Amino acid sequence: MQVVFRIGTQQAEHPNTALIILRDEQHEDRLTGTSIGGGNIEIIAVNGFDVRFSAHYPTLLIFHDDYPGMLADITTIMKARQLNIGNMDLDRKSRSGDALTVIETDEPVPPQVAGQILELTHVHRVSLVDLAQGKEAAL
Repeated sequence: MQVVFRIGTQQAEHPNTALIILRDEQHEDRLTGTSIGGGNIEIIAVNGFDVRFSAHYPTLLIFHDDYPGMLADITTIMKARQLNIGNMDLDRKSRSGDALTVIETDEPVPPQVAGQILELTHVHRVSLVDLAQGKEAAL
């Protein structure tokens, strides 16, 4: 892994803001986060989507089309596995365009659930972040 630090010159909405760019052969992801004190962070943007989450809890990032019933399809899968949603945030690029739904749950999310969500027709990518389990997986 190569790590490069650069000091930005653009004005940020918070003085303790960092942009992290992660690249591999398949993806480039851009996460913007802020240090909000007490050792806590808040992610405020992912790949140009304005979303907010802490990642203190198991977190699903679901990249999908803005399509009627999409949230109902996702939450139906989660309900069947007795997963409680603690926080949810959604942003879209345009009506019927690209969208990102972020869901933080109270309990660990089995990889099979992320896989079921990925199988939904209008879902393009699912990432599962569970810092307590020490893992991040892109499906």
